Amino acid sequence: MHRADATAGISALGGSGSQSPMTAETQTSSVEDAAEQLKEAKLVGRGFTSDVYAWGTGRVLKLFHSWVPHERAERECRITHAVHSSGLPVPEPYEVATIGELCGVVFERVEGVSMLAHFQRTPWKMFTAIRQLADLHARIHATPGPPELPTQRERLAMGIARSTILSVQEKEAAQAALAELPDGTATCHGDFHPENILFTARGPVVIDWTSGSRGDPLGDVFRHYKSIP
Repeated sequence: MHRADATAGISALGGSGSQSPMTAETQTSSVEDAAEQLKEAKLVGRGFTSDVYAWGTGRVLKLFHSWVPHERAERECRITHAVHSSGLPVPEPYEVATIGELCGVVFERVEGVSMLAHFQRTPWKMFTAIRQLADLHARIHATPGPPELPTQRERLAMGIARSTILSVQEKEAAQAALAELPDGTATCHGDFHPENILFTARGPVVIDWTSGSRGDPLGDVFRHYKSIP
């Protein structure tokens, strides 16, 4: 899996064999083609960090907002590819895309309604859906974390270090507490909540793996608990 130079417009995930060298002319053409496609693309979803566009047959482009670092798109593509390869129900990622100053990921298009929307439309089925939520989370945790995933400890340590609201002393205390916690090898989502689960014709599909990691399932469950109002 690789990402081509950002000026190339869209880079393929994986692939093999020789490729023709990309000249400055073809690079410019690729960028312009992608920019024109974006102008005509239908917006199908909107979130805090990204917008989602229909992107050709059976695909969507998750395009991050300008303030989101390009590394985030690369990380989500890499993690989702690893989790998809492990057999869990996630959309297949195809490409990392760079359009102008924006970066995103091209995914398989999954038709469905979020678990949250399902709750809202059929509140009498809430307890059934809650059981589905728990069973799906348990299935994820029963899957060994692929080696391509960062460790849960690494992700938490990075979050502590980057915090803008903790004092130096608080960061040191948090890092010390983190050092005492157990490691784990389970696949963890990191942001598991009803809006990141789609009910589809093929069953529930889990999206948004930016925070995916290998770690302790209890840490992932606690993160899920904290995300529920």
